[in-house]
Amino acid sequence: MFYSYLFIIPTMVLFVLNLETEFYKSYRVFYRSIEENKPLRYINIARSTMDNNLRTSTKIITSVQVSFTIAGLVISNHVSKLLGFSEYSSMALKFGLIGAAANGLFLYFTLISYYYDLPDIPLFGSLIAFGINLGTSLFFLKRFPGFGFAAAFVISTVFIYGRFKNVYKDILRFEFNRSKLNLPKREVIVHENRQSVQKNV
Repeated sequence: MFYSYLFIIPTMVLFVLNLETEFYKSYRVFYRSIEENKPLRYINIARSTMDNNLRTSTKIITSVQVSFTIAGLVISNHVSKLLGFSEYSSMALKFGLIGAAANGLFLYFTLISYYYDLPDIPLFGSLIAFGINLGTSLFFLKRFPGFGFAAAFVISTVFIYGRFKNVYKDILRFEFNRSKLNLPKREVIVHENRQSVQKNV
């Protein structure tokens, strides 16, 4: 499992750099435009820029992680022989590579969810991963080491991605509904227009 996790280091470095640079700038501009009551047209432009940065970051990170995982699976037999792994450990390495890759993407979407103050998504994702890992490992650990770990994070990653995407696709409406109860109450003054009516006699 230790060697499996070495294959997600480039992805971890990459997504931290992406999130803390280009994405964060567009993210901050979007929320600042809402806080400062900018016109809707300006907010939509900021949203579009943020969408593009998030989409690009996700594609790059996913592509890099998939590439490293495939490379790891291809050389896993050579690595196992070099390190003197048993057949059992070699199988654990293969499932570990898949699980670690999914775990890396899980952490990425978890961090994104926290950016948007959506802690329930990673919470439920973590509970799903724990439950699947525990349940499947009880039955498959002796024959397929690492299978439960891989299955747990593949399924939980798909779950948190789907949940986040469902919220994010209508983020403006979501943010309005979430914050409208905190808007300060203001007194409303109604001015009545009175028009004089002249009668022709």
